[in-house]
This record gives sequence, structure tokens and C-alpha cells, in this order.
Amino acid sequence: ACFAQHRQSGTVMVRVRIAPSGQVEARTLGRHRGSPTSACIEKAVRQAAFRPSTGLVLDYPFQP
Repeated sequence: ACFAQHRQSGTVMVRVRIAPSGQVEARTLGRHRGSPTSACIEKAVRQAAFRPSTGLVLDYPFQP
């Protein structure tokens, strides 16, 4: 939905960090960083929540 809303194509790479508490942090990497599309994706990713664990960091490609 973020790609359609902001009329952007391509791939937006996002570093996702799942904290031990289960809270999610997201930060766009690369050339799309700071774009309206990346801000929309970051906001959507941050809405996820996980059960407490040891935590995890991963880079995830978002595509339309």
C-alpha cells in the first residue's frame, strides 16, 4: 500500500530490529532512506509486536 500511495517502484531495504521486549524498530537503508515511501513502510513495520525473546536484527527487502 505504501508503494501505491506514494507512486514509487523498486525495492526498499529496511533494517528491522526486534528488541528482547518484542518491540519492533525499523530503519530504511540505501537510496530510498528519507523518502515518503520508506517512512510509510517504517511506520507499518513498527506496528508489529512479538513476544519477549532474545531479540533479532534482519535486513528485509520490501517490494510492491
